[in-house]
Amino acid sequence: MDARLPEDSDTAQRFLPRIRRELDKLPLTEQQKDATAPRLLELAQFLDSQGNAKPAGGTLSPESAFFDMDVKINAVVEHFRDNGLTSEAYLQVVLKQPQLLLRSPATVIENVNTVVGRLAASGLTTSDYLAAALKHPSLLTQSPDTVVANITGVVDRFRDNGLTAGDYVRAAVNTPSLFASAPDTIAANIEGVVVRFAADGVTPRSYLRAAVRHSPLFSQSPRTVAGNVEGVAERFAADGLTLRAYLQAALKQPSLFSSNVERISANIDGVVREFAAEGLTTREYVGAAVQQPALFYATPDTVARHVREVIDRFAADGLTPKEYVKAAVKCPSLFGMSAGTVAGHITGVVERFAGDGLTLPEYLRAAVKQPALFTQSPETIGRHLGAIIDFYDRGLIDLPGRPMQRVRRGEPQDENPHRPLVLAVLRNPYLLCLADENFGLREVHHRLTNGEPGWQVLKRPRHAVERELIDHLAPRSEEPAAPSDGFVAGVPSPTDEQANRFLLRALMHAGFIRGGSIER
Repeated sequence: MDARLPEDSDTAQRFLPRIRRELDKLPLTEQQKDATAPRLLELAQFLDSQGNAKPAGGTLSPESAFFDMDVKINAVVEHFRDNGLTSEAYLQVVLKQPQLLLRSPATVIENVNTVVGRLAASGLTTSDYLAAALKHPSLLTQSPDTVVANITGVVDRFRDNGLTAGDYVRAAVNTPSLFASAPDTIAANIEGVVVRFAADGVTPRSYLRAAVRHSPLFSQSPRTVAGNVEGVAERFAADGLTLRAYLQAALKQPSLFSSNVERISANIDGVVREFAAEGLTTREYVGAAVQQPALFYATPDTVARHVREVIDRFAADGLTPKEYVKAAVKCPSLFGMSAGTVAGHITGVVERFAGDGLTLPEYLRAAVKQPALFTQSPETIGRHLGAIIDFYDRGLIDLPGRPMQRVRRGEPQDENPHRPLVLAVLRNPYLLCLADENFGLREVHHRLTNGEPGWQVLKRPRHAVERELIDHLAPRSEEPAAPSDGFVAGVPSPTDEQANRFLLRALMHAGFIRGGSIER
């Protein structure tokens, strides 16, 4: 019992029995009742004295409706039951915030409905606001005007930097204290971090985007954020990590702004120790994490499980631990990719092209040379290898160094007629990682320029293919350029030059040509 309200005090003798009876109606443990009774007794004393330091003649009756806790709780729960509120959840809120019992159920309900009604256009729902209030119970007693002003004040402050009401409402639902935080406080947090790191590339817009994705940043102090970021950068400076690089990683993975140096250090050091025998260095892993920021907070156990399971899965097919760790350094997403996903990528391609002579050990050797093959789906690689085989069958390409008898429909075929072609591709595995439209570009170029079949159809750099196609369709000339639509007004049909320019613009619009321009 509270020292200010001993059990033999007049207030305790008048109200404690009633409080105990009401608490017995609720699904509480004896420990919870013992902890809650003194707080309710203080509220009763406050009402009994009309808020004065001394009692004013006992104005509160032990039979007052103030003590009808189960009635008040049930009234609120019943009103919001369809919005996900349960008796158990609301009871826990009341235990944390007994002041709720000073408010009538109608007032609590009105507070919620008013806030939701005024922010509904920004995406706030009753279910979301109730969920936020269960985590931050003072929202149920706070003035709706104050809550709404807190939200709109921050939005108005940063509207020109890209923050929308919908963004901030979603952030507040995830971090409910934002509903109760004054705009000046939030603005000081955001602006303090931006000022601190402006020279290293952090802008109000970029940091706000990060905060929208990781809402605790709105309420985190600049000092805390700076300590986290600068601590990590200093800890791994000798391993090549710069403050600017870590800040850019954090803007992509905003939870890093909230991660302290001890946590990040433990993760990185743990992974490096795990794979030291395979040659992994701190510098290499830090460099990988800069490219794949989630690695900064991936635990050593998680990373080790991902990597070791892939190695174990393909050890019998020739994949060594050092090879796979080296591949992961080149393609950092492998450190965070599950073994099941990686294995599916590899075996999916092999199974699809086994009839063309592709074997698992051969494809693994190609993937070690071109680690992106571990990460790309069988559908993507299948399209690319299928396109190369189709090019060969249709006579667009030959094998490097010598032609090969092609497969023709209806003719007898060897068991693996495409195997020499598949082996040639595996010796140049980067070809499998070309973009889809890259293959289309090469076919268009070959057809329009009447090119000869050859391996160079695939091997030539994309920019060279684009440049040659542009020059073929729109050769340099002293003549005035054709109109932008490729046609001349009033002319019944385009000239060859105009048609070629129109085709070139269509290829650019479709994405086949990325870096070219026909402006002379």
